[in-house]
Amino acid sequence: MRSLPASIRLLPWGLAALPPIAVCLFVYRFGIFVPFWDHWDFVPILTMRQEGTLTLEELARPHNAHRLLFPYLIMLALASATGWEVAYELFVNLALGGCIAALWFVLFQRLAARDRLALRPWLPIAVAIAVFSMIQWRNWLWGWQLQIFLVVAAVLLAVVLLFRPHGRGGSLAGACGAAFVASYSFGAGIVLWPAGLLGILLEKDRPDRFTRAAVWTIAGLITSYLFLFVAGTPRRAAGFPSPDYTEPSYTLFFLGATGASVAGFNSALAACIGLLAIPLLLLLAWPLVRDRDWAPSAAPFVVLALFGLGAAFLTMLGRGHDGLYGSVESRYTSLTIPLWIAIMALLAMGQRRAPAPWRLPVLFALIAAMGLTSLHGARTGSLRDPMQADAREAIISGDSRAILPHIFPDERRYEERRAELKRLGLGPFQ
Repeated sequence: MRSLPASIRLLPWGLAALPPIAVCLFVYRFGIFVPFWDHWDFVPILTMRQEGTLTLEELARPHNAHRLLFPYLIMLALASATGWEVAYELFVNLALGGCIAALWFVLFQRLAARDRLALRPWLPIAVAIAVFSMIQWRNWLWGWQLQIFLVVAAVLLAVVLLFRPHGRGGSLAGACGAAFVASYSFGAGIVLWPAGLLGILLEKDRPDRFTRAAVWTIAGLITSYLFLFVAGTPRRAAGFPSPDYTEPSYTLFFLGATGASVAGFNSALAACIGLLAIPLLLLLAWPLVRDRDWAPSAAPFVVLALFGLGAAFLTMLGRGHDGLYGSVESRYTSLTIPLWIAIMALLAMGQRRAPAPWRLPVLFALIAAMGLTSLHGARTGSLRDPMQADAREAIISGDSRAILPHIFPDERRYEERRAELKRLGLGPFQ
């Protein structure tokens, strides 16, 4: 049988290059190039660094319900190199997006090497559409959000190392390290520890799985203790209403957040898709994990699907009062994209194991829906607040009253931190 021409074989990769190119152009045109919102809370850390009083404990202190140790370290390194020109943080976002895509390709390549995938040539397009979806527009355009891309990249790296074929102790140690980075990059990273434990136990072909599970559990318990009790206690953001988890708004938020990366253009539709996510995941994963031969191949994707669900649940605990409308907020869609890529992988695996007429239509429908959602995100992001375009001159001149509602909500703190940036000669004042 003759092989396909090189141009045909490379076509899926050529099409897969379009979403990242589109994101780069999108960021160049609409990126936020001045300190914005939470950036202003980073100014005291810059001051402590400049005065030589910054400590590791200070960096590890909670920012609302998160610990941003590793994002802070990256931002400090960039600030040292650029004088805190926040535009460079957008390059980090793009680089992390590339790393996320590469790690997904590693996982899919492992399946392909074992002949466990249907529609193998076209999955790069699906991954590119999902990873570089512009429903994440707020994360792409705002450098502060590198924490979101960092936690997703660290989770994927941990999974790649944890389920490395014939991996030695170094792979497990590396996976634990990556999981620690995820936990100290964004609050949702802590979900990886219980999800990863289940994945290890699904590796039925590994005689050392219980030893690996014990090591992973000990590392997770230590990390969780440090996260919860050392250097302050993570808590909900100040000013949020007291939670009432019995209210329907919290359940609707969870469902909407779960489905937002597939149908973020309509919150009601996102909730309907979120409602289908758990039964669909069970339907796809159960036959695979029960099969001793297929369970190890399915394990990484089950872990990533559980991470996405767990991230949506934790987001609900903090933001559920926003209800259904707030559930499709762009910032949190990056956390549930792994769930839907994992579901696409399980669909392709299931089709390879036991072909069924419904799997491929569902797979193509998911890809098409994520593509439409990405286009919606691009349109929404392109209509972002036009006042931010004039913010740099207003910050420098001090005539900030007109633009203040668009870049930071607290006038007193803004004036204090603007004066501090001016004294340090950082950001717009360099």
